[in-house]
Amino acid sequence: MRHDESMTKTQLAEARGEILALLAEFTYRVDAGMSVEELFDQSAVFATPRGTTQGPAGIAKLFASIHAARKAEGHISRHGSMNARIVAIDENHFEVRHLMLAIALPQAHTSLGALLVGDQTDVVVRDTSGIYRFLKRTLTPMLEFSLTPKMESRP
Repeated sequence: MRHDESMTKTQLAEARGEILALLAEFTYRVDAGMSVEELFDQSAVFATPRGTTQGPAGIAKLFASIHAARKAEGHISRHGSMNARIVAIDENHFEVRHLMLAIALPQAHTSLGALLVGDQTDVVVRDTSGIYRFLKRTLTPMLEFSLTPKMESRP
């Protein structure tokens, strides 16, 4: 983690641990269909090429609708964040770049699943009570695939 010179190594290690925990909590909640609202700052923005959503309630509603749509199609989702690179902007703001993987797994072998790999850039803020929240999340898709059902052995 690169850093603002005013932060000690201990502060940087604590921030990294808290930010990685925030990423893990987000993916867990999205996969479980739980609200992500409290993980976002009041002025948060979530941006993708498909549009921008503002505010924690709006962002939570977006992810709830995505989860409901996947569930209605017979899919379960699995998300992961990999190779997180964290840079301290100042002692309370951090840029987090990581590889995001999202998979919609079909529960029945007859439906198609989906795979998305994206470059995720986040700005995380530590509030006055020491809680880390997303201030801005920007997803840039790199690869998107439809997953075909498993085929039986061919002759």
